[in-house]
This record gives sequence, C-alpha cells and structure tokens, in this order.
Amino acid sequence: MDAAKRFLRGEMTMSKRVKKSIRLKNSLTRDQRMARLTLIFSGITLVAAAALGLSKALDKSDIPIWIVLTLTAIGVISGTLGKIAEWREKKIRTEGDRRQKLSSLLRPAMHSERLPQVDDLSVTELGATPTRYSKQGVDQYVARTEIDLKLQTALRCATPPFPFILLHGDSKAGKSRTMAEAVKSEWPAAPIVLPKDGESLAALSLLEPSLNISRSPAIVWIDDLTITDLTYLSSAVLEEWSARAILVATMTTKRYKDGLKTGAEFGTVARDALYRAIAYELPFDLTSDERHAAQQLYPQENINRNPNESISIGETLVAGDELIRKLHAGREECPAGQAIVRAAVDARRAGLFRPISEEELGKLFPLYLRQVNRGISPTTEQFSLGLRWAAEPVASQVAILQQVSGDKWEVLDYIVEAETGVHNHTRRPLPNFLWRNLLEATTPADAMSIGVAAFFSGQLDTSHAAMLRAQTYERHHFMATYNLAAILDAQGNAESAKTLYRQIINTGHPEAAPRAMVNLAAMMSKAGDRIGAQVVLKQAIGTNHPDMAPRAAFDMGINFAIAEDFENSQRCFQQAIDTGHLDIVPHAMYFLGTVLESQNKADAAKNAYLKAIESAHIDMAPRATRSLAALLDAQGDADGARTAYLQAINSGHPDAAAIAALNFGSFLTRHGDEVSARAAFQTAIDSGHPQAAPQAMLNLGLILLRQGDRIGARAAFEMAAGSGDSAVAASAMANMGALFMEDGDESSAYSTLQLVVNSKYPEAALNASYNLGLLLYKQGDVTGGLAALQKAADSDYPDLAQAAKDVLDRLATT
Repeated sequence: MDAAKRFLRGEMTMSKRVKKSIRLKNSLTRDQRMARLTLIFSGITLVAAAALGLSKALDKSDIPIWIVLTLTAIGVISGTLGKIAEWREKKIRTEGDRRQKLSSLLRPAMHSERLPQVDDLSVTELGATPTRYSKQGVDQYVARTEIDLKLQTALRCATPPFPFILLHGDSKAGKSRTMAEAVKSEWPAAPIVLPKDGESLAALSLLEPSLNISRSPAIVWIDDLTITDLTYLSSAVLEEWSARAILVATMTTKRYKDGLKTGAEFGTVARDALYRAIAYELPFDLTSDERHAAQQLYPQENINRNPNESISIGETLVAGDELIRKLHAGREECPAGQAIVRAAVDARRAGLFRPISEEELGKLFPLYLRQVNRGISPTTEQFSLGLRWAAEPVASQVAILQQVSGDKWEVLDYIVEAETGVHNHTRRPLPNFLWRNLLEATTPADAMSIGVAAFFSGQLDTSHAAMLRAQTYERHHFMATYNLAAILDAQGNAESAKTLYRQIINTGHPEAAPRAMVNLAAMMSKAGDRIGAQVVLKQAIGTNHPDMAPRAAFDMGINFAIAEDFENSQRCFQQAIDTGHLDIVPHAMYFLGTVLESQNKADAAKNAYLKAIESAHIDMAPRATRSLAALLDAQGDADGARTAYLQAINSGHPDAAAIAALNFGSFLTRHGDEVSARAAFQTAIDSGHPQAAPQAMLNLGLILLRQGDRIGARAAFEMAAGSGDSAVAASAMANMGALFMEDGDESSAYSTLQLVVNSKYPEAALNASYNLGLLLYKQGDVTGGLAALQKAADSDYPDLAQAAKDVLDRLATT
C-alpha cells in the first residue's frame, strides 16, 4: 500500500512540488492573530519574570518573590492558552482544507466526510436520468433478469481483493438504473464513495488520513466512465481500492470498445484497467418478457406499439424520440437553440466530459449558429433565447440541456449518442473548426481528455496540440508527455518519439517510465534493432510494474520468435504466463501455441490454445479457437475441427471469425460438402475482411464453376478481381480468361490472360500462360503458342507442368 501511494504521488504531482509563498499579515484570521498575540504576551511575561528572578537572586532587587512567581504563572498560563488557541485554529483550518478538498473530489450527493449508505441515495443521485416518474416517486424498475443475476453474483464478494465491476451499453439502455438496483440488492447498508471522476478516485487514494470507511467492503461508484477516467485507474489505484471497496462503474459500449483497441499504445493504461474489470454488456433492446413487464409498470407509455422496433426502457422514459424531434425542429423553431445544443453535444464528443460553462458555450455559439442559419446574428439575446429553448423540458420532464450548477450545463447523453449515429439516427460529423476552438475555449486541465478523444477520432495534429497544452497542467504532465510520444510515433516522427520516451524513462516515474520502456522497445524492434529492444525490455521487466513487466516479458517472447530463437521465445512466454496478468496471459498462451505448432509439437500447442480459449479473452480466445481448428484439421480430427471452426465463426471476432469461415469452407470442400462450403465462403465474403473475403470470392467461384454455374462463377471471379487483393485478383483473372476462351470471346480472353502473364504472381501467371498458349496456337500463332506452353511445362507446379507437356507432345505428333 505504501508503494501504491508512492506511485500515486508521483502521478499526481510534478518534480518541483514545493512552491514558496508570501503570507501577508492581513491574511491572518482573527483567531490566528489572537493566538499569536497571546504567545507574544506569554514570551514577554516570562522574559520579564526571568529577569526579575535573576536580579533577586543576585540581591540587586528588593522586589517581592510573589511578583516573580505571579509573572511566571501568568506567562506559563498565557503561553499554554496561546498554544491551545493555535492548535484549535490549525485543526479548524486543516479540517476546512480537508472539507474543501473532499468537495472538489466527491459528487454533490456526498455532503460531508461521513459516508452515506447505499440505500441513503436515490437511483437518480447515483446517475439515472431524472424523469417525471422519478420526480413523482413512481419510477418502477423493469427487471433485466439475465444481467441482474450476473451483476448480483459478481457483487457477492465478502473478502478482499474486491472486484472492479463494469456495465457497458448504449446510452439510455438503462445502465445506471440496472447497476444501482443490483448494488442496492446486495449491499444496501454498505458505505458508498462517489468520486467525481477517475482523477478524483486516484486523488482520494492519496488522502491522509484516508476516508473513514466504517466497514468493508464499501462501494465506490463511477457513473459514465470515460477513456480519460480510465487513464487514472492504474494498477496501483485499483489495488489500493480493492483492499477496501468494490468498484462499480458504467460506460458506453463505444468507449468500452475504444479502450480495448489492441495495439493502441496510446491507451495502454485504459486498456489494462478494462481487462481488470468484470465486464458485462446491457442490451439496448428489451426482450419480449421485459417489454410486457415494462408495459404493465408504465401503462401510460406505448411500449408495445411495434414488437419489431428497437426500444429501451431508458429511451422510452426520457421520451428520446420526442427530444430528437425537438432538436431537428430547432433549425426552424429556434436556430439559436439548435446551435447551442450542437455546440454542447460536440464538445462532449470531443472529450469535454465535465459540464460546459455558459462562457465556453458562448465562444462556440457563433460558429454553430453560422452553420444553422447564417442570417441570424449571434447576439446575447439570441444566446439567452437558445439556452431557454434547449433547457425547456418535454412531456417526460426531461430537457435536452440541463443546468447542473451555477452557469454549468450538461447535455443529455442520449442526444450525444444519437448525433453519433447510434440506433439508426443520422450521424452528424464533427465540424473541422471544433477542435482548435474547443482547446482555446477550455483550460489546460481539460486538454488531456480532448487530446484522447482527438486521437481516437483520427485527429492526430489536434491530439498533439492538446497534449502539449496538457503538459502545462501539473497533474497531467507525465502522462501527457507519454501520450505525446505515442502520438509522434503515430504521426511518423519516430526519432522525436524515441527521444521523449527516453526522457520519460530517465525521470524514473513509476507509472510512465515502464510504459515508455515497452513502447520504446517496440519502436526499436520495428526498426530492426532487436538487440537494443531486448535490453530495454529487460529493464522494463526489472521494474516489476504490475502491467508493464508482464507485457515486456511477452514482447520479449515475440522478439525471440521473430528471430526464430524458439527456445528463448518459449521461456519468455512462460515467464509472462506465470505473472497471471489477465490480459497478457491469454496473449502469451496463444503465441506460445503458435511457436510450439511451428516446431511440430502439436499436443503441446493444442494445450496452449485450449488454455487461451478457456480465458474467454475478447481477442485471443477467438484467435486460439481458429488456430485450434486448423491444427485439428491437419491432424485429421474432422469432428473436432468442425466444432472449433463453428465456435470461431460464431465468436464474431473481426479477424478470427472471417478467417475461420474461409478455412471452414475449404474444409467442407475437401469433405465433399460443397453446398455448406458455399455458405461458409459467403460468410467470409460478407465479413469484408481484407484477406479472407477476396480468397473466399475466388474459392466460391471455383465451386460454382465445378457445379456448372458459369454465370455465378464469373460474377464471383469478377468480385475477386476487383477486391483489392492483387494476388487473388491475378488468380481470378486467370480463371476469367479461361471462361472467356470457353465462351468464344477470344479478344477478352487474350487481353485478360496477357495481363496475368505479365503479373508478379507466378502460379497465376503460369496458369494463364498455359491457357494463352492454347489460345495463340488456335489463332495460328504457333510460335507464340508453343513458347507459352513451354513456359508452363518448365514450371515447378507438377500438375500444371504435366498438363502442358501432354499438350506439347500431342501437338508434336499432329
């Protein structure tokens, strides 16, 4: 715990932590002045008593001894009173500072340091959107039976380490209400902590003395978690809280998926935090049983109006459709209102997750009003009119824009997601002018989250500028520098990125330095400096960082595998596995399997793949399933291979499912089931996968050709030829050329085959050369025809070479 707090202090402060200040005399409080005057009086009295006593002792004074004693007593008593007053004033000041600090870290629902119990807070205080039903106290909960049971089971943890439980879903799916009901069901009397955000949670870990948690576990609740919040939930923070509390959080599925993007070095802290969470997804749509229950609980709502229509309980209760209609009608009804809403929505989409101030809205307002209606001037009166329109509730008593405190405003999250195109709403792109103007309108404290949002939106230049600004904010300095290095790398400025990473490493920062080591090693390895990368990775392993040391061991295994040093590769993968890291272990298991398979250690490889599958890792489990299917197929275990192929396909993984569908189609073709093979190839085609889809088009064409469907085969070959995969395109065109020949279209056949012959893909070129030879010979170009056939006959493809030799022998005898 001490180590965790040392890390946290390193994260939350810069190297120059102490700033001298001048305390002016008139800045002292009345109590402070009285305490100091009392102490001064005490000092003077004691000095006088000492002087008189000394004079009396030397027989130089005839002052009675009782005067000396009285002065001494007065001095001691006044000194004591002064010290007591000083202590009381300091205590009051310390308590006031602590209260002020807590108020800056905790949500308004917590009015004092005395932690409320879970049942003391309403579901709206926990994050559910207030509606007319909640305001009337009749907001009945529509049970989400399956997810309710999962959450309640996960919450039943009586001993530390306590879990981090995350519920994600689309806006207004009912995340906050569902999580609140589960927590209230399992821990109604537990003390609850409501930090404002992830940064506040990290800061609360530093609080001394720490929050007075009367009993464990407490509940720590973060609603509407963002990627920026997750960057503060490092292993040290999560471990600090796991000893005392169950951390529960909600977030949108889009943010969840953004945070899990494998390979995004920019977001490693967020990704590591998400892999530590027990995550569940809440479906947006209600099941038929849930619809029926909702209709009974809310008979005024027309929930069953269309059983085939997508609908959520949250969307219904806030009158989502009515709010969207109001927003769209704003162009005519109140252009200023639509402009203000768009500004607030886009600020949120661009990373400003806190409530936006009227001053900030005012800076963006003219830009957005110009988009909505150029004929209206952005006056103060128009701004006030628009703000009133946006804050006017609809029948559900929910408004698009809600005032949260003073001049701070918050836009309804459902509107934000609708504007991004969720659930068949029309997506509105972010305007180019937003990023720069939002950065200028906000503070350096906001720059980190804006930079993160810009990075995931592909706005690398904006992200770069935002991180430079975030560096000027003390609390964000180190992580902003780390992120800036990752951005420079993404921008192609590798040398500058390496320089920054080395600077971070030299600081010895307990969080940023190990991450910088891993990223620097990856860059060095990519540039071919594998020895240098290994040195840096060993350094990262030596930090014993709970996330980066396992990752460094895994990266070292990849490094050795690429160099074909399989013995050291296996050793490093096993070292990574032994750490037990929730994210790294499945990666290491999967790649250990690939190394073992390459060495013909099939049984050991199969065991490694099975362990990766058992982990249920969102990325590695589907990949391992696909690899296991191929391994079982190669071993002749048809039943096992079939089961594994189908499991990989059904995973929906963007890579593994598509490749498994392609391989399954080939498997079915070999086993004589071409009808099912066609379906499998079509699945791979529909995936749009850049490698699997083109090859599946080609394979489908070959099956259709064998089945006599020449029109279907030609269509498949044409798709493959235009797929963008040049190797597959060459093979497809070779087959198209043969079809043109059989159809008597010799001109198209010649031009198509000639293109393939001149390509850089030898197998397709030689097949085309064989058919071109037959065509040229038929057209009377005997020399050209024989030369093309001879080229095929001299090839290293035995079937093709034999076919060409047979033709040449036959032609030689005629």
